[in-house]
Amino acid sequence: MPLPTIVWYHGGGWTTGSLDTGDILARMLCHGTPAVVASVDYRLAPEHRWPSSVEDSTRALMWAADHIDALGRDKACVAVGGDSAGGNLAAVVAQTARDDGVSLAAQILFYPFLDLEIDGATDRYPSLEENAHGYYVTSADLHWCIDNYLPPDADPSDPRISPVSHPDLGALAPTLIAVAEYDPLRDQGVAYADALRAFDVPVTFHEGSGLIHGYCDMIGLSPAARSELGRVGASVRDVLGTRVV
Repeated sequence: MPLPTIVWYHGGGWTTGSLDTGDILARMLCHGTPAVVASVDYRLAPEHRWPSSVEDSTRALMWAADHIDALGRDKACVAVGGDSAGGNLAAVVAQTARDDGVSLAAQILFYPFLDLEIDGATDRYPSLEENAHGYYVTSADLHWCIDNYLPPDADPSDPRISPVSHPDLGALAPTLIAVAEYDPLRDQGVAYADALRAFDVPVTFHEGSGLIHGYCDMIGLSPAARSELGRVGASVRDVLGTRVV
């Protein structure tokens, strides 16, 4: 039976993370959707700064589309997704695919880092200040990731860096965004959901009440994280039009 194919980008601030650290979410999507998940081992900063990871991520989607008969075999149901920095890459790839005339079934974004212009941005994203300390990922961590990821001459407002800044979000794939209440990046996900809806893009949104950034990696320890991931997984099935078999 043909299945969806999800091209998946792991988190880690573009500087850490791997196929192994991304395995929990990849397996959840594979088994729970069900879907074939192609997990991408993109190049990491600071050895390979932007746009290396974007280039790798875009090539991975093109490779998956070209080899769909060896993956999920449903050519009409190819999605991208990622968590944290991987959510950034998935959003960038979704916009690039749209601009290149490639149709995607969905973009699946877990607590994504969507706007790297965070200095002085607490008016736009109050969670940057509210959750700056004490909730696993701190404001200092975010700055460290940005400093490692971007070359000195990069413009963080470039949509290929900060996809929330793209002036045209029309005709993007149906989107699932899952944030966490106690995450400095929470309000970036909220803002992107609102911006997509303004362009009539269907959005499914999960608030992640009581949870922190990276909660999907904590499902073995946190019943709340496990329950939320189950709810988000059900929404992934709905967005992709699949059923548990």
